[in-house]
Parts: sequence; C-alpha cells; structure tokens
Amino acid sequence: MHLRRKFNYRRRKGPLPFRHVLLISFLIFVTLTVQGMWIVDRAIRPTLLEIANLETQKIATSAVNYALKTTIDEIDTNKIIAIEKDENGKIISLGFDAEIYKQVEVSAVANAQYYLKKMEEGKLHEIGLSKEELDLLDETVATDIIYHIPLGMATGSSLLAYLGPKIPVKFRAIGDVDIDLNEKIQHVGINNTWIRVSLDLQVDAEVIIPFATHTEKVVTTIPVGMVFVPGEVPNFFANGSNNLSSGKFVNENR
Repeated sequence: MHLRRKFNYRRRKGPLPFRHVLLISFLIFVTLTVQGMWIVDRAIRPTLLEIANLETQKIATSAVNYALKTTIDEIDTNKIIAIEKDENGKIISLGFDAEIYKQVEVSAVANAQYYLKKMEEGKLHEIGLSKEELDLLDETVATDIIYHIPLGMATGSSLLAYLGPKIPVKFRAIGDVDIDLNEKIQHVGINNTWIRVSLDLQVDAEVIIPFATHTEKVVTTIPVGMVFVPGEVPNFFANGSNNLSSGKFVNENR
C-alpha cells in the first residue's frame, strides 16, 4: 500500500498532459503577438499619420488652388479695387469694391467646398490635378480613399518603402471654409506703390487612417492681381550744402 502511494506520487510529478502544454503555448503565443502588435502599432502610427498628413496637404492644396483659380476666372479682377480720382485725375483713395468683394467671397467658398467634397469622394480627376499627380496617386476602386501608403514607408528604409500592405487614407473637411481677400502694399521708387491682392483660404480637415485620425489645417494663398499706383514726385532740397549728393534730403510735403 505504501509503495502504491509512492508510485502514484511519482506519476503526478511527470510531464504535463499534451492538451495543457498546447493551451499554455497558445496563451503565450497570443500574449506575445498582441504585445508585439501593440509595440509595432505605437511605433509606426505616428509615422503613418505624418505621411498621410503630407500627402493629404498636397492633394487638398491642389484642390483648393484649383477652386480659387476657378473663382478668379469667373470675375473681373480689374474691378476688385475701387479707385477714386479727383477732377484732375489724381488718385485720392483706394479700397475694395464691396459688391465684387462679396461676390469673390461667396464664389470662392462655394468652389472650395465643391472641390473638397470631390476630394472626400475620391474623385481626384475632377479637382484639377495634373496627369502626373494622378498617376502617382494610384486611384482605387474605393471612391472614398484618396491615397494608399505602403506599410514599408513607416520603416524609413528606401529598400522597404514600397513593400507590405497598403494603408488607405481618407479625408474629410470639418467646419466652414474661411476666405479672406487681402492686400499687400509695397512702396517702389518715389511715392509709387504696388498693391498686390491675394485670396487666403483656411479649412480644418480630418485625415483618417485605420485606428487613427488627425485634424490638420489646410492653408493656402493664391494671388489675384496687382495694381500700380503712381504718386507725385515731391520737391527736395539739400540741407546745408549745394552738393545734393552729400546733403540731407527732406520731403517738403511731410
């Protein structure tokens, strides 16, 4: 009886049953796999988002620029700046024409929203991209995908850049499109002025990749035109010397 108990005790100290070994191995494999995927995801997600932001910015900027150019083609840019002159033809005031300004603003917002919507739908051939740009984008069947990032690009290696599964990138405009018509004044020569008019656009956009999203501002500026405003040539005199090249010049009209 004593020997049988001792024998049974020794049998319990033997190897684990196969099903137990299989279960433990499976649990270890799942744990290591999940942990590895979590580490890899944390490592590559910022890189993928950065690449997605850069590519989305390029496409969105092209779409918005095309929208603004369409707006400029629809209006008479010569009427944007209202010039008021006196009876002698001298310019006495400059300013934006309120009616034309409103027309530009409404048209630019409508065009920008239209082309950004086309971009959201993946209809990149309708937003003014060149053939070379379209060829690089590798359009897909899924109409809401604007770009694909090869997973190998996240490694930073030129050898692996185009390997691995392709990560889809989606785009969505958020909120309203902000449009401003601005002028930049540059003084040239003696009392002459260049006035450069430009359209500034800003819109918030959401860049979407699997398991991650990021909000980015799309900002672009496109020139509308310029106006040269000639001024009167002032009278000068030399202070304390008959030699004009060495004297101090003072504007009498100040």
